[in-house]
Amino acid sequence: MTNQDFKRSNISLGGSSKLANGLNVRGNLSYARTDQSGGNFGETQSGAPSLFSRSLFLGRNWDLDLPFEDKNGNSIIYAGAGQFDNPLWSAKYNLNNTASERFIANMRADYDVTKWVNLSFALGSNTFTNDRREVIEISSRAAQGLGSLVVDNYRKQEIESTFLANFHPKIATDFSLNGSLGLNFNQRTITDLTNVGNQFIERGYHTLTNTVQKLIGEDSYSRRRIFGLFGEATLGYKNYAFVTVTGRNDWSSTLPSNNRSYFYPAVQGTFVFTDALDIKSDILDYGKLRASWSKVGRDADPYNLIANFGYNPNYLGQPSLGISARAYDPNLKPEFTKEVELGTELSFFHQRINLDFTYYNKNSSNLIVPITTPTSTGYSEYYTNLGGINNKGIEVMLTVKPVMSRSVNWTVSAALTNNKNTVTSLTQGITRYSLGYLGFAEPGLPYAYFRGTVAARDDAGNYLINPATGLLIEATEPANIGNPNPKYKLGLTNTVSYKGFSLSALIDYTKGGDVYSTTIVNELGRGTAKITEDRESTWVIPGVYGDPNTQQPILVNGSKVQNTTRVPTNDLYFGTSFATNGPTEFAIYDGTVYRLREVSLGYNLPKGLLKKTPFGNVRFSLTGRNLWFFAPNVPKGTNFDPETGSFGSGANQGIELSTAPTVKRYGFNLNVTF
Repeated sequence: MTNQDFKRSNISLGGSSKLANGLNVRGNLSYARTDQSGGNFGETQSGAPSLFSRSLFLGRNWDLDLPFEDKNGNSIIYAGAGQFDNPLWSAKYNLNNTASERFIANMRADYDVTKWVNLSFALGSNTFTNDRREVIEISSRAAQGLGSLVVDNYRKQEIESTFLANFHPKIATDFSLNGSLGLNFNQRTITDLTNVGNQFIERGYHTLTNTVQKLIGEDSYSRRRIFGLFGEATLGYKNYAFVTVTGRNDWSSTLPSNNRSYFYPAVQGTFVFTDALDIKSDILDYGKLRASWSKVGRDADPYNLIANFGYNPNYLGQPSLGISARAYDPNLKPEFTKEVELGTELSFFHQRINLDFTYYNKNSSNLIVPITTPTSTGYSEYYTNLGGINNKGIEVMLTVKPVMSRSVNWTVSAALTNNKNTVTSLTQGITRYSLGYLGFAEPGLPYAYFRGTVAARDDAGNYLINPATGLLIEATEPANIGNPNPKYKLGLTNTVSYKGFSLSALIDYTKGGDVYSTTIVNELGRGTAKITEDRESTWVIPGVYGDPNTQQPILVNGSKVQNTTRVPTNDLYFGTSFATNGPTEFAIYDGTVYRLREVSLGYNLPKGLLKKTPFGNVRFSLTGRNLWFFAPNVPKGTNFDPETGSFGSGANQGIELSTAPTVKRYGFNLNVTF
């Protein structure tokens, strides 16, 4: 992509010292800076600045060497009747420039009071700043063609300190005891100031002073504090049986005073049965069983206890203060997650086969979210505890070493994860909760399942066809149209080493997990996907004729009538059918994907070549990432990667809004030790 740039620099320094009085002191500092510039991606409100959402309109025979701007610097397009900016013009003028900095400082001191008592104190700070400038140039279809500038200054600082008293007394010959008591403090402070300038006075001069209208888009400050007291004790017997008990009590500034103190414990046991039973075998080398139960608490986001006033500089021509549209639960409780975990570690045939298996079952309760309320209450949202979610599944790691010798080694590792996610309950009076966009929560269904418009069907599942158009009839009620959670994920790593060379490849497989894709819909609807290349044929949508008003089949002599109305390719993908203007269910695709995730080839220089050099080890390596993928259940020719997404790590998953495609990455690495 043109006019894209990314630079990153970092430096770190650390040290430690033991003072004459026995005090150990350690500390480190690190600094990183990232500068990035580029165009706008994703689906935007007007669709104008995005390099991808509207460029999907373009025919594949477009000559990208044609001029993209006139003598005045205005965008030139050759189709679309002004519906979008020329993507090359947008890449040059509609830019985002971001400068991010991160400062991390940590220090730790510890002192041995006695042979079995140690005191330590750690203090750290993590400060992140992000300065962003978003430019939409004059003549863009966005910002009314007048241009705009957004300047955003974001800062987040986290300070944490921990005092620990560690105990490891000798209590008996066969028993061991290790324990600790601690005090933890965490503070997170966030400030965000966004200034918006609309309508540039002069083209190409991108400052707020060069805009006609200046607004403050965001001016926020938040601070969250948590104090915690915790303890842990581990009792061991003959170094093969261990029981660990932990407990922590937190006090949070974001919860009501009557609920801000909350306690959560945990207990874990491990048993190395091969040592306990003194098993000596050429088959089983090592065996361990483990089991645990834990409870973890979580507080709310800051300032969600009482309604605040917001300032509007121009409400009906007058400055005003308005109460928040969100109401708050005065009895808000912390979230809790209880988990049971069982697992085993096994090793066979002199460590040629190693297995690590885990089963878990998590139940989360009192989820804290804003729920939609009728506006007749005077509020649009109510911030409260919603309900519960269950997650249960398995994690399996299997490592096999088919070849183990002095010169050649071959290791195969497979990792399998399977998770089933289900909403168990919602607060009284709520049967379904919207997470935004297509995501919903409903008891008995996966969290963040897709709910949207669907085609009307008869009782036998046949599409109801509008006899006037030959196209689908859309159902009046939305329905469950997909589950973004994959059934399982599998990764397979092969590593072969020969003398100083090593070759490693990672292949992974994701089974299932639905994806909502505007990229595919736009490619189909605009006729730029290979599947739409047959423009001359007409098509009959399988189904029976129906009444758009009653949404019932039309009967002739008591029988349903099969659809015979033919529609052109354009209507098949652009009408009320299977793409742009059709029901949402036809924008959902199975996200199964095979992927060559990474390949690495490395070489260690022989030690003999380094004898007369200051180097201890020198290693060269070449890497390639995301080199190939195959998604069998998306339309052929769209080249769509189901791994692209627009919602990051939030509640909504599997939603793609014309985001940039995934990329292949190639790298060279030199690692030198002295």
